Amino acid sequence: MNRTPSVRAWFPDEIENTLRAVDQANRSVADAIRTPEMALYRRGYTDALAVLATAFGLDPLPNHKLPLP
Repeated sequence: MNRTPSVRAWFPDEIENTLRAVDQANRSVADAIRTPEMALYRRGYTDALAVLATAFGLDPLPNHKLPLP
């Protein structure tokens, strides 16, 4: 890993695509494990993605408010 300071601009669509990709990976695992604990974990995960989106000035992903078990 290069520790030399550099400037890298991330465009909003790149950030949104990254958030969608990690959401998709987590959702595929959560869909395979149907337990109340996984539902709670998934809710926290999507809430964390919503926080990241907000931190970058983006709207949260559409499914960020999942129902609690």
